[in-house]
Amino acid sequence: MHVGIRLKGNFPFHPGDRRPPPHERRLEELAAWLRQHCPDTLLDLKFGESQEQRPALYAAFHYFAPYIEIAFSDNTVRVSALTSHLGPGYHQYLCELLQQIGTDLHILWDRPSKPDGTGDPTGFFYSGDRGALEQAMLAWLKVALSAALSKGWFENTPPTLMVPADRPAYLHEGLVTTPLGPRNAGWVREVLSGGSGHDVFPWWHPGLGHYFRGLLLCHMWLDARWDRTCGKQDEDFIHQLERWADRGQKLDPSIKFPLHELDFLRRCLPKSPAPPGEPPRIGYRRGRMRLDVQRFWTMELPGGMSVHEDKDKDMFIAWDHDRLVSVKYFGLDKTRFSNLRWLDENSAPAQGQVVFTFVRPNVAGRAILDGTQRNDKGPIYRLIGLCAAARNTVVTCFVLPRREDLDWAIYAWESLEPPAHFEALYAAESERRARPISGGSGVRADRVGDRG
Repeated sequence: MHVGIRLKGNFPFHPGDRRPPPHERRLEELAAWLRQHCPDTLLDLKFGESQEQRPALYAAFHYFAPYIEIAFSDNTVRVSALTSHLGPGYHQYLCELLQQIGTDLHILWDRPSKPDGTGDPTGFFYSGDRGALEQAMLAWLKVALSAALSKGWFENTPPTLMVPADRPAYLHEGLVTTPLGPRNAGWVREVLSGGSGHDVFPWWHPGLGHYFRGLLLCHMWLDARWDRTCGKQDEDFIHQLERWADRGQKLDPSIKFPLHELDFLRRCLPKSPAPPGEPPRIGYRRGRMRLDVQRFWTMELPGGMSVHEDKDKDMFIAWDHDRLVSVKYFGLDKTRFSNLRWLDENSAPAQGQVVFTFVRPNVAGRAILDGTQRNDKGPIYRLIGLCAAARNTVVTCFVLPRREDLDWAIYAWESLEPPAHFEALYAAESERRARPISGGSGVRADRVGDRG
């Protein structure tokens, strides 16, 4: 259960008025008010309909929080917003914003109503009690952390807390992934035993200076690539970070911003005259990450790689300095026999090529290393592989400039995991296989033609 705000308000209706203004006009007035009064925080505005099919305005104030919904019906207005994704600073900001909207647009906010399910469960909107607001957030954190740990244990995945669902699974030595860095078992024990844990909320303290600091840190931890292969998209991203840091420092010079890390990113740009200095102390993408590469197939890749997905062609591409990975999805027809037999028949190597295979309970693969192509710098190595699970197959291609990169490519290729719900189908199909692929668990390499 998230912490949030669900308010109901009314527009004054005078007996002399024939009918209230149309909803579209009120939505336009509200949108204009938000654009005028929220230049620092308003990221996006959308017009649409609520679940009750009422005209609604959707406003985004932070990249890591859902849109707030403002819906109109007859002479009433309803507001719904989740605030526990960011913390009490965001909750306080929205409460003060809605109070000002009520004053300027003549909306009379109702008292909390259990039958209507409206109000502010923290009480802050009505009392301004910051202490009660913080305690409500910490109580929610304890429940959310317990749920994240249970979900991770049940699904055998690293627990994540308050991290957007569209981010990859970041691999680190901590126990829990949060938007402000990993947390270890000691932190988990402290929170579950009633400790604070407020350091995981991106916007704990009030004020827009802390808003920009949290925005900066979230993007640095989750999205920044600490690598000198920056392209135009990375350059725009880093310049946006610079603008947020500059604005936040002007609003509150007393706040400590991660300027060393920002300078490191700035020096990663291709046109930077100076190389990056001391390595940063933050950022998940300094390590490895597990990405959804195609149709819920996942793969472990270095966090510094750029990625692109072409959904129309079922193609995933990742690259860094001079290495490239592509993944293409193929779903076999249901009338075909075992995918593992299909692998045998469709990955026959040429004389002298190196073959790699692996078999795990839920997936099997075969790859061929081809080093016959060359450019002006020398040979180009390609590791071309097939991985099969139940009736799903993906084709991978690693393009490597050096033979020394082969160990990394094999590790990444072998890390491919199929969608979890295909495991039962695969188990049933494996029993019907005419013969297994040899090699056991792990990777086996054989050179065709050199087998005595």
